Amino acid sequence: MKNRHQDKTIVLTGGGSTGHVSVNLALIPGLLADGWSVHYIGSKDGIERSLIEPLKGVTYHDISTGKLRRYWDKRNLSDMLRVGKGLVQAAALLRRLRPDVVFSKGGFVSVPVVLGAKLNRIPAIIHESDVTPGLANRIAIPCATAVCTTFPETAAYIRGARVVQVGPLVRPELYNGDAERGRKLCGFDRSRPVLLVMGGSLGSRRLNEAITEALPELLPRWQIVHLRGKGQVASGAAAAGGSAASGLAANRSATGRLTVSGLAAGGSMASESATSESVSEPGYRSFEYLSEELPDVLALADAVLTRAGANALFEMLALRKPMLLVPLPLSQSRGDQLRNAASFEAAGLARVLPEEKLSTVTLLQELRALTTGDPELQDRLIAAAPADPLPQLHDLIRQTARGRS
Repeated sequence: MKNRHQDKTIVLTGGGSTGHVSVNLALIPGLLADGWSVHYIGSKDGIERSLIEPLKGVTYHDISTGKLRRYWDKRNLSDMLRVGKGLVQAAALLRRLRPDVVFSKGGFVSVPVVLGAKLNRIPAIIHESDVTPGLANRIAIPCATAVCTTFPETAAYIRGARVVQVGPLVRPELYNGDAERGRKLCGFDRSRPVLLVMGGSLGSRRLNEAITEALPELLPRWQIVHLRGKGQVASGAAAAGGSAASGLAANRSATGRLTVSGLAAGGSMASESATSESVSEPGYRSFEYLSEELPDVLALADAVLTRAGANALFEMLALRKPMLLVPLPLSQSRGDQLRNAASFEAAGLARVLPEEKLSTVTLLQELRALTTGDPELQDRLIAAAPADPLPQLHDLIRQTARGRS
């Protein structure tokens, strides 16, 4: 007996960061269970390939892509040529696959795909996580059938497409963490609360530096699990070798991987799925990133220090984690994280520490205020915890595909 959508085909796209893939990852199991033929268009070397290509039942296709900058740079011309090549590739691929619908999470690789869908008269749905759409989505929105938003205020920034308020999507597996497994992974005990530090899939050099500098002051009060970001552990370990964290001892093995001495009592090295590099001292555990083990570490955390990407904010909200936010400043971004952080701060769901004010003293002050200065915070987090938008997204995909039939 055929599933009810067995003859339906969907193309998903999005990439450049984990945030531009996470919604697609959450959608894929339900799409496959409903019998959809699922294809994914991403870049050749982006993080989306490593996340999507291993999935059973999903066919990955790569196209040329380039960064679309809002400022003059000599690389703009070559990148525009790559985007143009990607548009030709995406349009030809969509013409061959003949999907019933395209679903885009954003990122620069998604622009040629949504434009290619328009050229082939294929309906496209865009998902926008931030308060204001990024450049890639702003370019693509006029070609979209519908735009799904996370923040209610985003509707004011969208013209030319139907807006569907769906709220935040949280990966279901994040709810299944086990704090005891996380404690064993990190080698922590119950003597102090646990602070999780994370700067996104690519990490945050400034947050990494701030934590390294503040370790002597933080460790008497906190146990710290630190997700530095892909490729940043080795440099962070070297920096930590100074007076700020003299207990860290890192050595390279014959294979070239970073090996570590000075693990916390009772701890063990993380599995290879967690990270290929890790650094530890008692009360402090550092990883490049975590995959299968992330839900366990999230369950363990008593508070989170993070940037202000929308996906991370709503995941922490869903898990009811007190958050101290250090959003990317305007000098390094279009201001989306500043707006995200301001929205959460105004709702009383997080504290915000501007990067220009970030220091050991201000970090300690804000963490103290976060954990002891607001006894009603947990009640607000519980009240604001988001509902699951997956059923609504799946219904929208079905309706959009059916409208093309």
